[in-house]
This record gives sequence, C-alpha cells and structure tokens, in this order.
Amino acid sequence: MDRDLLSVSFRCGMFRESLLRLTGIAGLWLAAAASGNEWHVDGRAGAGNGTERLPFATIQQAVEVASAGDTIVVHEGVYREAVELRRGGTPEKPISFVTRGEVVVDGADPFNSTQFEDVSTNEERSRGVTVWTAPYKARFFYTPGGNELNDRNRQAWEQLGQTGIEQVQRFSRSDMIWLNGGIASEVRRREELKPRTFLVDVESGVLMLALPEFSRPEHFKIETTVRSVLFSGEFDHISISGFRFSRGGTHWDAGAMTMGLKSIGWVVSDNWFVWNNWCGLHVRGEGHRILRNVSNYNGGIGFSGAYLNDTIFDGNSTGYNNWKNHRWEFQAGGMKLAWARNVTIRNHRSESNVGPGIWMDIDNENVLIENCRASHNTYAGIFFEFSSGPAVIKNNFAYANDGAGILIAEAANVTVTGNLCLSNKWGISVRDMPRERTTQNLSVSDNLLVDNGAGIHGPLQFFIQAQSRKFASNENTFWNNPALAAYANLKTLSFGAFVTPSERGVATFELAAVKREFRLERNSIVRDPNFDPVLRATYEIEWPLP
Repeated sequence: MDRDLLSVSFRCGMFRESLLRLTGIAGLWLAAAASGNEWHVDGRAGAGNGTERLPFATIQQAVEVASAGDTIVVHEGVYREAVELRRGGTPEKPISFVTRGEVVVDGADPFNSTQFEDVSTNEERSRGVTVWTAPYKARFFYTPGGNELNDRNRQAWEQLGQTGIEQVQRFSRSDMIWLNGGIASEVRRREELKPRTFLVDVESGVLMLALPEFSRPEHFKIETTVRSVLFSGEFDHISISGFRFSRGGTHWDAGAMTMGLKSIGWVVSDNWFVWNNWCGLHVRGEGHRILRNVSNYNGGIGFSGAYLNDTIFDGNSTGYNNWKNHRWEFQAGGMKLAWARNVTIRNHRSESNVGPGIWMDIDNENVLIENCRASHNTYAGIFFEFSSGPAVIKNNFAYANDGAGILIAEAANVTVTGNLCLSNKWGISVRDMPRERTTQNLSVSDNLLVDNGAGIHGPLQFFIQAQSRKFASNENTFWNNPALAAYANLKTLSFGAFVTPSERGVATFELAAVKREFRLERNSIVRDPNFDPVLRATYEIEWPLP
C-alpha cells in the first residue's frame, strides 16, 4: 500500500470520550484563582506577621494560618524546612503556593566541621587519602523493630534472599553528604574510601569522610541531609508552582513532595525536584494536574505514584535518575505508576535513566501515553506491564534505549500506534512471562520502525498464537531492521541484570517472511524514509508531527 510516511493516522479509539472529559475539566483547576488573603514569606527578613512589609521567616508559619482561597508568596532564598500542610482548599478556592525569585526547599543542613578527627592510616595516606571521623547517627527506614508496616515491608524483601536483603539496605539508607554543594559518594567498606567518599559505621555511630591528601574538613562547606519529605499533606486542592525541592532524604514510596493517599485536585506546575535520595515527586489520590515539572538526578526515580485516578501528567521531564543504581527490576528510572486509572501522560521527556523511562505496572486502566520522548533508558523507553488496560500508546518517539523502545509485558487491551522507534535494541517488544496475566488483545499499527535490532520482538509462541491471542500488527513501516525477531525461550529476569535479559534461539524475519510465516503485517511496507545519520537530529526535533 502506497503511503506517505510522514502522514501517519493516529487513532485514539476507546479513549476519545474519557479524554474529552479529562481535558475539559483540566481548565477548571488551572483557572481556579485564590480570592482570599495573601501571605508573604522571606527567610532573609526577621520574623513578621506575614504581610509583604513584615513577612514570615518560614513557609511553615504561613501554612499554619492559610485557609481556602489564600495565596502564600515565598520570596527568593533557601528554606531549610519540611513543610507539612494543615488544611486544604476547595475547587473554587485552592490554597496556592507561588514564588518570587529562585526558591529552594532544602533537605540538608551544615555539618559542624570542628567535630572531625584525623584517623588516617599510613596506607591511606600513601594513596593520597585523608580519613576524618565525626559522631553521626545513620538514617534508616526499614529497620528491625520499627513500626508494623516497616517490618512487613522489610520481611517481604528479605524473603527474596540475598538480593532482597541488599535491596532493603539500599532502599533503607538515606545518608547523603555534600562537599561544597556536590554530593559525596557512599561506600560500605573502609578500604573503598577515596577522596570525596564517605562511610557510615552504624554500630559505632561514626561518619568516616575521605578527603584529598593535605585537605582538612574546614576547607570545605560540609552539609548532611537531615530531612526526608520536604512538602506533604493529605489535604485537597493545593496549587504549588515555581519551587526547587532538593536534597531530601526520601525513602522508598515517598518523594521530596508526597501527596496523601486521599488527596484531591492538586496542581503541581513548573517545579524542580533534583538530587533527592530516592524520589522527586510521589503522586497519589485523584484529580491532579502535574504540569511542566523537572525531576532529574534523584537517587532512585524521578516520579512515582500509586492509587491514582483522573490525573494528567503534561509537559514534564525526568532524566538521569537512579544514580544510586537501585535494582530497576523492582522500581527505578524515569517514572513508574501503579494501580492507576484514567491517567494521561502527554508531552513527557524521559532520558538517560537507569531503569525504564515511562513505566506503568500493576492493574492500570484507561491509560493514554502520547507525544512523549523516551531515550537512552535502561530496558525500555515506554513500558506497560501487568495490567488489564485499556491503554493507548501513540505518537511517541522512543530512541536509543538499550532494550525496547516500547515494551508490552503481561498486559491486555493495548493499542500501539503512530510511534517512531529509532535505534533501540528492539523497536516494539512483547513479553509474555509465566505470571497471573498473559499478553493478549494487542494492536500494533502505523508505527515507523527504523534502525532497531528488529522492528517487532517477542516470543515465538506468541506470534504463532497471534489469532488466539488477538494480536494484530499491520500497516507498519520498517527500514534498516528485520521486521520481526522471535525467540524460543526467555529467561526470567535476573535481579543482577541491568540490561535486556539474555535470550536463546533468536531468529529474525524479513517482512516477506513475517507475512508468510505468521500472517501478520499484511499491509506493512519496507521503505527508506530518508533517515540519513546527518539528518537524524532534524527528525528528532520535528517528530512527532503536529
């Protein structure tokens, strides 16, 4: 069939009605304006009564007095505090937080450098390392003897054996040391210490800080993270815009900003979440609008969330997350949502994360992922897993991911259409591991698959059973990659693997063979879409088309 490659028909299908409903009410949140009091906060001024002339010194002081319809104006500065909401607003009168100038909510405090003592050995000095110690209390979360929830979670991880125990240790720890504003790396054994690293000896309550030879602690501005969640609350109709949340010692299942499980109607826009221990933004509740935020360089994941309903993510960015190298098979990378219904992820950019870029896992329903870019992520750019759907993944650009551009795994009722998958290990991949759910009712159409290891990738048995699995793949365009790669066996994910798991018996099929052997891709074509390496940057800028 002769088609213009740059005129791809995008279909929304079952989502058209629900999307109109979601986008129609979005304006109500954005248009709602506070009509109450205006409270001012300026940490550079002395404690006042909250007026612009005599502002409060802390954000929390304004929170204590603000009510529905009020606006809290936070002036330029660094605010070393954790803000806990006291009340919420209404749909017509939200409580709004806005900034004037650059405002940082900081989880770290200065550390008294006079406490340090030089304990360097001759061997350490010979390696150009000076080791200093100071009293320090380690920051833990999943500790034995903690509260009941912590104990249950810790025990569940430990049942996975040594890998689970290691993951508990990683998730549990939130010790972060900063030297002149840059993060020091944590090690677990003294012999691993080198300049600008640290070790926490939990039993003796001691911090070991390694500095370059001839350096002293007083030569550095030393800070340590002492606060975890920096902005949180169970209340409704909160609007917050323009803040930078940084260096929070967040633990697993919490972010520097964490919404309450029953919260309703938050608008979180134009904020930065950077260099937090675990997660930047953790979203729960319903009716939220998450707009144009950046969540980069967090230790585990940019965005996380669970138990969501009627929520839109639009224009956000998550990049360079999971620098602590958590096991991404559990949870890490750009963003991951679970138990989410009626969720749209649109115009999202997710790049260079150690873990999937955009990940939906466990019982997600009525999901739309459109006009997103996912590049240079581990395992998958866009990953839809263990969910009954329906879901539409359309008009996205997934390129240079070390696994699949788009991966559908143990999920049903998914439409993948109008996407460009360029230079991934696999373009669009199907996974079907033995679990409670199987992959079925999957439609793949109108996609442009260029320079991948194979355009479409999955288990041989799945393609053989295409009709019974209700797998339809058609009207795709392939160039410079085999149309299909099928494998006879896929090993279960290894907890130690950070790349696509090893495969055996992989066979690749050109388009003619796919049509003949599997009766798929009847109207698909192979055509050169003029993807010259010199012009790829241009295509990246221009895709997806309006």
